[in-house]
Amino acid sequence: MTTRRRGLKLQVVAPCTEDWSQMPGGDDIRYCGKCRQNVYNLSELTESQARELVQGPVCVRFFHRGDGTVVTRKCPPMVAAARRRLAALAACLLPLAVAFWGGVAWLHQAVTGAPPRPTMGVISVVPTAPPAPRALMGEPAPLEHHLMGKPVAPRARR
Repeated sequence: MTTRRRGLKLQVVAPCTEDWSQMPGGDDIRYCGKCRQNVYNLSELTESQARELVQGPVCVRFFHRGDGTVVTRKCPPMVAAARRRLAALAACLLPLAVAFWGGVAWLHQAVTGAPPRPTMGVISVVPTAPPAPRALMGEPAPLEHHLMGKPVAPRARR
């Protein structure tokens, strides 16, 4: 059985008005010149690092949800929510992509005609132009029917 850990909830006793972007340092720790102490960004730490850090008095910066829990890096509920959003986005985009590319394929077929089909068999060279006529030499061939004699008018029918 797994026990689900409740999110980290903090209450700020003395709010600070210093500008985070003006403090020197990195994304997780910066130095406040006014207070002369390090300020830790809990939203850049893991939940276990943040829990360990807030055991004593410390100056922190953090983002919190509507229920007051601190947003930390690699926060399990946020990672799960991000995965759900990504899965929902993929589920929406995949049918759109399939429909789009299917339409492109259909349009390509409609514009270019039927899709090419494979042809198999023995090949022979097909001449591209009819051969030029050749000159023939020799005696002419005899005609099949030679008619010779006086022409006769056809008989009249009675």
